[in-house]
Amino acid sequence: MPFKKERQLMRRLELIYLAIFVLSVLLLGLFILRDHAVRQLNQQLQTLHYARQDFDAGALHILLADTSLVQWQREVGQQRFAQALASLLEIASEHVNSRSSLQQEILQIKQSMELLLSLSTAPEAELSQQIIRLRLNIEQLYTLLNAELQRELKNSRYWFLSLVFSAILLVAGLFITLLRTERKRARFHKELYDSEHRLSLIADNIDEVFWLKNAETGELLYLSSTFEKLWQLPVRDIHANPDIWLQRVHPDDRQSVHEAIAQSRLQSVSVDFRIVQPDDEIKWVCDRLFPVSTFNDNNEVIQLIIVIESDITQAKLLNEKLSIAQKLESLGKLTGGIAHDFNNLLTVIMGNAQLINDLLLPDSPLSEIAALIVKAAERGASLNRQLLAFASKQQLKPEKIDVCELLSDMQHLLRRTMGDSIRIDYQPCPNDVYCFVDAGQLQNALINLCINAKDAMPAGGTISISLQRSDDNNYAVIHVADTGEGIADSVLPHIFEPFFTTKAKQKGSGLGLSMVYGFVKQSGGNIKVKSLKSQGSCFTLLLPLCTDSENAGSIENVLEQPLKAGKKLLLVEDDDMVRDSVLQMLGNTDYSVVSAANADSGLALLNEHLDFDIMLTDIIMPGQLNGIALADYVQQHFPEIAIILTSGYVGDLQQQYSSFASYAFLAKPFSKTQLLTALAQLETH
Repeated sequence: MPFKKERQLMRRLELIYLAIFVLSVLLLGLFILRDHAVRQLNQQLQTLHYARQDFDAGALHILLADTSLVQWQREVGQQRFAQALASLLEIASEHVNSRSSLQQEILQIKQSMELLLSLSTAPEAELSQQIIRLRLNIEQLYTLLNAELQRELKNSRYWFLSLVFSAILLVAGLFITLLRTERKRARFHKELYDSEHRLSLIADNIDEVFWLKNAETGELLYLSSTFEKLWQLPVRDIHANPDIWLQRVHPDDRQSVHEAIAQSRLQSVSVDFRIVQPDDEIKWVCDRLFPVSTFNDNNEVIQLIIVIESDITQAKLLNEKLSIAQKLESLGKLTGGIAHDFNNLLTVIMGNAQLINDLLLPDSPLSEIAALIVKAAERGASLNRQLLAFASKQQLKPEKIDVCELLSDMQHLLRRTMGDSIRIDYQPCPNDVYCFVDAGQLQNALINLCINAKDAMPAGGTISISLQRSDDNNYAVIHVADTGEGIADSVLPHIFEPFFTTKAKQKGSGLGLSMVYGFVKQSGGNIKVKSLKSQGSCFTLLLPLCTDSENAGSIENVLEQPLKAGKKLLLVEDDDMVRDSVLQMLGNTDYSVVSAANADSGLALLNEHLDFDIMLTDIIMPGQLNGIALADYVQQHFPEIAIILTSGYVGDLQQQYSSFASYAFLAKPFSKTQLLTALAQLETH
């Protein structure tokens, strides 16, 4: 591990520093000892020189003993001889143990000195000869001692120099080792700095926040600077008070955060929670906590917790939107699935109720009941259309419209509908804005949005409507904003769900925004909403723009061939009750009706009877052919037959068959009156 390696380097440096210190002390001691030895040898050489002078002086005094001062001269000579001999013996005694030749010389000198002293009264010639012999002995000893002392002095210097040289080599080696160690340490520190710098560069420039904490003490060891961006808290505040961040955690999520921290000491754990920023904005955060073990400076195992923190607010919003979209899609599929059967039932109810009413006398009390049945069936049909609108399955009649003109024309209607307490602020677009949409449904969508805006402003306010082109010039952008109470965060994800409403009972069905959502989606556009508490809401409709070259006007259901004389009708309907109900509706008319239960039966009747004038066929039927495919076949092989398509639910077939718009269409449920009107309109084309 990096920290362990650094500790080892530091220990090596400490040992090298200690070795250099000890060596320096030893060198200083050796230098002092060597200096003392050199001074002692120099002193012995000087003493040897003085002894030689004393011997020469003593010899001179002995030779002069024949003068009048004989006794005094001899005493001085003997005294100088004694001094010289004592000095020589003192110096020689330090070297006599290891030098046997010196012992011999000293013994001879002692004997010669005793002989000389005994001959002090001898004649001058004999005395001079003895002095000369003794001088030779003394000179030989002096030469030997001087040579010995000079050798010792030289050896001492060589020994000291070699010791100093060895010490220099050792110090140089230690210094080189220290230098290399320092270089290694410097390189290691540079690598460590580079590594930490790279880590810091990464940690401070990505969205994730990195924490490092002591699991036992809770001490914060590291916190990346991106913490400030996410939490809107200075890092220094966290170091001063490591638990201050918990105050920003949403109160409902604090328990789960504490549990995650406790579990992280044993295993890896992940927790999602909300934080509340100073401006009351809610952010979602995901913390992933990992327990790890490492060593401190004393090589003791310590437990740490690494935390990687991510801002998942956008992911949460996208997941919520996806969940809502999936829920709406499921509701749409469910709505589309039941719409066909539900409208078939309503067709039977509505048709038979009207037939009953036709059979009753004008003043019959049952007439009122039959009328209620028809009214209830019509209300059910309206509800079904609203559900289909939400599911983007409604039957639209798109046309090229001038959106700016449509909005301008609606201003009078909206001001009259909203009342005096609501101000309408309309900002038209300076450029032409054309869209290929159902004009009536667009008007209904805008009215629904304005009614919701009015309900959000019970004390009055302003509704702002504006029109513009999108930046990419592909969409017309319609804003409908209010100054009302706004939509609560808990409500906002559900506003487009069918039957969801926050209004009081009997004041809203919960289908208004669902219809707007379905219309916009079915028209190839999109709807967005922004809302702030007590600051109002803004709904934005995006509808695809169309070019001037596209056809304007509504898609009309017209026949290319006029009807022949006669009214023989082929009814193709798979639902038995609907088929019987239509037969009952046309029973007392001039139409001669032949029915078929499916497309194959209808084709067989067509091939059998070539004199049909009209074919009324359901669209969604079992088998290989649906109603539109059957109509295409009839149009190709029997062009003289007029065709009416009918269905309670078209689904995606309208987009799959381009020929759909060329046929007359009668939506289920329909009454006898509506059926006869549709048939009559065929004869006028």
